[in-house]
Amino acid sequence: MSEREAVAGSEASHRLIRRVLRGGLLVGVTLMVAGLAIDIAMGTSISVPMPLASFLDTGSIGDRTMALGVLSLALTPVVRVAALVLVWRREKDTPFVAVGLAVLVILVVGMLAGRA
Repeated sequence: MSEREAVAGSEASHRLIRRVLRGGLLVGVTLMVAGLAIDIAMGTSISVPMPLASFLDTGSIGDRTMALGVLSLALTPVVRVAALVLVWRREKDTPFVAVGLAVLVILVVGMLAGRA
């Protein structure tokens, strides 16, 4: 692989990661603003705290939409790590793939342990 090809591949990888981060931010903020707008339109003035496991069952539709936005923002870094693992795999960078997979396992275990 020439240096030019390597640079082009690296730039494409950086664009992918930027898209993942911007997309997660856009989805999360959009859902949170939409949830707030729904609550304002419905005259809901009290928000209720809700555990992650039951956010689809608790609170108003606006609260649930905002919770989905927060969840989207929280999962964006996890998706970023997964995208990086795919990039590193494509680049045949085995040590980084191993570290990225270890980070993903730690994140998933942490999320599951937080539910208990």
